[in-house]
Parts: sequence; structure tokens; C-alpha cells
Amino acid sequence: MPNRKVIRAGLNKVPQRQREALARLTSEWGLLDVAEHFIDNLIRERYSTLKPNQKIPAGLVELEKEQQEISSFKRELSDEIVRIEGGSAPTPRARRRSGSALVQARNAVIRNAGNISHLSICGILDLELPLAGNVPLGFPESWEQKWKVKSFTEAYRHNLCRPLVQKLISEVRGSR
Repeated sequence: MPNRKVIRAGLNKVPQRQREALARLTSEWGLLDVAEHFIDNLIRERYSTLKPNQKIPAGLVELEKEQQEISSFKRELSDEIVRIEGGSAPTPRARRRSGSALVQARNAVIRNAGNISHLSICGILDLELPLAGNVPLGFPESWEQKWKVKSFTEAYRHNLCRPLVQKLISEVRGSR
């Protein structure tokens, strides 16, 4: 646990206005994060009730748009927080290229999904990619073998496989 005196001494070096602005921005970011998490749960719940090839209901599309707006606003707040702190935002990673047509198709679905939650993207992948046996095309074989999961949504809900799904989606999004 950090020493409170050290924390207070560090805070005293930050101007009052800057501390107030940071407190307001981080508080707002936290509220948006809670709202985004709540909407993500609603989206997950509604996607779980969809049948294969069923059209996505307008209410679900609206929830995803709301989630995109919240995510976009959180990014703006993060940029403002970084600016006030005098730091720099993280830089994007270099692109990776994949030669597999199946992987390229999967990645195209991810890129076209926009800035919706990872779980929502998994639902779209499961609905839009045709099945190859028991799994969607472009589904990593190692996940099926190691974690015994058969869909992107199932992989996302698996505690040990979720970081792999998040990394896959984040890397594809970063290569836009």
C-alpha cells in the first residue's frame, strides 16, 4: 500500500486547477465505463437469444450505436486526461499481415463491425461466418483444441480464452 504522505506530497506538486479537471474527467470516464459495461451486458443477453441467420433487431442495433458513442466519448476523455497530465497517448502497433483467405474474411468482419464491444463482435462473427464443421470459418484451431470452445462467443466467455479473443480483435482493429 502506498504511503499517504508520499501521495499527498505528490498531489501538492500538481496545481489545484489541474487536479480538479483530472478529478472531473476521471469521474465522468468512470460513469461512462459503468454505462458501457451495463449496455455490453444487455447486448450480450440479446445476442444470446438470436438464432443463426436471424436479422439483428433495431433495438440491438440502437444499443450498439449507444455503446459506440460512449466508447468514442471515453476515448476523447482519455485524450484530454493525457493532455492535462502532460503525457503522450500510446502509439499503435505495427500491422501484421495474414495470407489465409479465411483469416482475411474474419478480419474483414471485425473491421466492418466498428467500435462495438468485443462480445458483440464475437456474436457477429458467429452469425456471419459460415460454419466449417462445428466452428465458424477463421476460428483458431488451437482454441478449439486447447479450450474446447466452438464459437467466438463461447471463447470470449471462457475466462482463460477471453484474453486471446480480445487480443485478436484489438490487433485487427489496430490494423485499420
